[in-house]
Amino acid sequence: MSNKKRHLRVFLSYARQDKEKVEDLYSFLKNEGVDVWMDKKNLLPGADWEFEIRRAVRESNIVLVCLSKKFSNSGYKQKEVRIALEAAMEKPEGEIFIIPGRLEECDTLESLRKWHWVDLFEENGYGQLMLSLSEQAKRSHTILHAKQINRKSYVRELMTKQIITVESDDSIDFVRRLMKEKKIDSLLIPPPVGGRVWGIFTKSDLLIALSSGEDLNNIPVSAYASSVNYIAHPDWTWERALNEMVKVGVKHLPVFEGNGKIVGVISSQDILNY
Repeated sequence: MSNKKRHLRVFLSYARQDKEKVEDLYSFLKNEGVDVWMDKKNLLPGADWEFEIRRAVRESNIVLVCLSKKFSNSGYKQKEVRIALEAAMEKPEGEIFIIPGRLEECDTLESLRKWHWVDLFEENGYGQLMLSLSEQAKRSHTILHAKQINRKSYVRELMTKQIITVESDDSIDFVRRLMKEKKIDSLLIPPPVGGRVWGIFTKSDLLIALSSGEDLNNIPVSAYASSVNYIAHPDWTWERALNEMVKVGVKHLPVFEGNGKIVGVISSQDILNY
């Protein structure tokens, strides 16, 4: 009989409208060596839905309920929660089994208020989740991190965290010297008072300005900067960030948390350096 340990298994319950966010979570967990069960990945066409869900929940070490405003309105997902609650009653007192994970600011379900939730949209959300999973892996004699696949494959790890900003009326010559001094290839322009749109000025913009032959001491950076119309999230995979760059034709994406806080910039060069 084999003594080989199995990987910690996590069942993901989520609303279909949150599929994109949950696929990022799925990729993160797989990367951490977790055996993840997600209906879109594991449920075969024609399968008996309730039978397979009950079996998957029963065989899982953790049920991660991905809460959102949309989840509360999803009837069949409420049934998944009831199945998980039934399984939780069979677990030893104090064992971590159900983890409510909020994808955004929202109310938790009344039936889940017994368990402390984790805010997955916060900067340390994934880290807090991994603490619980690691604890349960020890208790259940399962393993994490065994594969060690692309441990630095997320925007959070690859992005440039140093955020340099300038005013829209600063001269391009001033900005050129600043970029040289700080050894950076992009900087940001905060929105005006009452505004919401950020600007970005990159090395490519600088080259275009230099080639114009204009006196860069008298040209404001706003003349060559671009508005930030596309952003990345720190928990995106680098593949998703790169695909977004290719799709919209840019080489830099400012990185914003779900609460609107800017936390860095990821560039195609950051990804190439990885």
